[in-house]
Amino acid sequence: MYEYTGPLFGLPTPSSVRVPYNVRSVVVVTPPAGEPVTVDLARKQLRLISTDDDDLLALQIAAARVIVEAAANRALVRQTWRVTYDRFETPLCLPGGDVTAVQSVTYLDTDGVRQTLDRALYATDIDSVPGRVAHAPHKPWPCTQAVPGAVSVTYDVGAEPAMVGNPPEPDYGANVHPALRAAVLMLVADLYENSESTMTTGVAIENPAFDRLISLAKVVTI
Repeated sequence: MYEYTGPLFGLPTPSSVRVPYNVRSVVVVTPPAGEPVTVDLARKQLRLISTDDDDLLALQIAAARVIVEAAANRALVRQTWRVTYDRFETPLCLPGGDVTAVQSVTYLDTDGVRQTLDRALYATDIDSVPGRVAHAPHKPWPCTQAVPGAVSVTYDVGAEPAMVGNPPEPDYGANVHPALRAAVLMLVADLYENSESTMTTGVAIENPAFDRLISLAKVVTI
């Protein structure tokens, strides 16, 4: 199994990104199998005819998707995350936007042994954003060892791909918010056209259209 560990969304967490107060770490257990925009669409955005830079565009699409995810507090394409908490609380909030399934809840028992919590002992709310996990009625949380990261939840988050064509193939961008797809394309164009990181003026010029696109689908966690 491929596993990436690092800061939220794989980037140094910007000050504008907020996660539920009780989340201690986020691990991408299974990354997206595809991107929200295709190389063909990126070529159209850039008005390119040649396919010579397709490998570069694929890399820039992946980078742009990660940046948009960080800015929007939302996973764009289906992926599997594991979040950890220092202890059980109600609710356990699940960052990342649209949660599609909770795979497991695990904890370190008082002997320090990792246990998987019986599904009958907790309830999930994947209709809310962020998703939530709470103990079942009249079923209190089990006791845990008093160590950091004692509790973890593994879950699927992000838009499900649509199967299109004959034979059908996954379209990973079909169910992604169009504003966020447009933001990815905008960043790809910027990365392609401005491959150097130097600035002669020393002043960064932001594109307000990008912020407006992100604001349409940003998850705000209080």
